[in-house]
Amino acid sequence: MHIAPLRRSDIEAAKRVIATVVLEYYFEGRCTADELLIRYEKGGYLEDLSRLEEEYGGTHGLLLGAFEGEAVVGTGGVRQIDTDSGELVRLWLLRDYRGRGVGRQIVDLSQSPKQSAVSATAIGVSAADEFLRIGEAGDVAHDGRD
Repeated sequence: MHIAPLRRSDIEAAKRVIATVVLEYYFEGRCTADELLIRYEKGGYLEDLSRLEEEYGGTHGLLLGAFEGEAVVGTGGVRQIDTDSGELVRLWLLRDYRGRGVGRQIVDLSQSPKQSAVSATAIGVSAADEFLRIGEAGDVAHDGRD
């Protein structure tokens, strides 16, 4: 297992990871991954992934992938909102990789000055820690929205 910046060639696999996890938590068999991906593409929900360099390149942020061999098994990163703030984005892990510290590694690497120009202070380290604690406990709430 290794974590590295996502490349353009990884984007379709990253989208499938996101759809797989979303289906598991929110849609409970109401549609397939392919149907959800079509819905998300039409709605623009995954548009940032299609514009990888513009959204996450340079000082804009960083989007990482967790890889098992060449397969994408998770995603996550940071994106700059403005000069003083940023946000934790796209932290999704396939079921078999949760609770193993992979999410923590992604968050830590995405906040590393060597990896990202978006500072840890900008995204709020305590917010990232709380998000990871909730995710590790499996305590994910659904707000009822589709």
